[in-house]
Amino acid sequence: MIFIYSIRQGLGKRKIGITNYPKKRIQSIRSTYPGARWALLLPTPFVAGIIERSFHEFLRFFRVTRKGSGRTEWFSLIWPITWIVDILITIVVAFSWFAVWKAFVLLANWYVN
Repeated sequence: MIFIYSIRQGLGKRKIGITNYPKKRIQSIRSTYPGARWALLLPTPFVAGIIERSFHEFLRFFRVTRKGSGRTEWFSLIWPITWIVDILITIVVAFSWFAVWKAFVLLANWYVN
């Protein structure tokens, strides 16, 4: 299963990415960025990479380059905006799960008929 995540450090720093191993990923990030914590962790269907790239493109003006791997995945956002971004990610992931469910229903109906 692929997960899309949002990690926070302090009030305004966010990292958005994807991982297959969430526990290892947060340990890796904590070793480089002390105080980093999960803000959002959602299992996603097959489109995790597309969702991640879309949010990176959407937030490109807020990008902050930091040390370590994934150094361009960090964004400096004011506090209320970080919550809005997490809500938007949740909505997009929920919609993608709905689309997968709908595709299976349509396929099952086609197969039955």
